[in-house]
Amino acid sequence: MRTIDPRIKVRTLPALTPVGAQPALNDVDLIIGCVDHDGPRHRLNQIAIDTRTPLLDVATGVDERSTPAALGGRVAFVLPGEACLNCQDELDSAEMSRWAKPEHERALDRAHGYGTGMANPSVIYLNGLTVNAALAELGAWISGARIPARWLDIDLTGTAAAPGTQISPRRVHARKPGCVDCANTG
Repeated sequence: MRTIDPRIKVRTLPALTPVGAQPALNDVDLIIGCVDHDGPRHRLNQIAIDTRTPLLDVATGVDERSTPAALGGRVAFVLPGEACLNCQDELDSAEMSRWAKPEHERALDRAHGYGTGMANPSVIYLNGLTVNAALAELGAWISGARIPARWLDIDLTGTAAAPGTQISPRRVHARKPGCVDCANTG
C-alpha cells in the first residue's frame, strides 16, 4: 500500500477476541470483515452493531459434498439500524460457539470430531471475484455514485439452465424482532 501511496497511514490492530473491548474499532468509519470463520464474523457483527458502524462482510466457500462442488461467495453491506448478519441467518451458531471456547476445550472438541470439517481450499478466482464485487459496492458507497447493493450472492457453477458465474443481488430482510445481536439497538 505504501508503494501506491507513501502517505498512507497503516496501523496494526490487536487480535480479535470473542469477548471484551476492541477500542481500536470504536471510532472507525467502516469495518471490513474478510474472515474464514463465523466466530470472528459474529464478533465483527456485534462490534458494528454496538458502535453503529457499517460492516462490509466478504465471505467465500467451497462445498465439496455436493456434485458438482458448490463454489460461491457473498458480499454483505450491513448498515447501522438495519438487519445484521444474524438476522439474515448467515451465522452458524455451532461454529461461533467453538471459537469462543478456551483452546483446551476446542482441542477436546477436535478430538471428538467437532469442528474438523473438510478443509475447503482457497480458490484464487473465487476470492478475487468476491473481493472485487465488494470493492465495487464500497466505491459506490464512498462516492455516492449509486446506492450500494446490500447483499450479493456469487455462484461460480450456476445451474443447468444458466451455467457459469452468476452474481445476484439478494433482498435484505428486515431485522428480526428477537435477534440476540441487534434487537435492543436503535
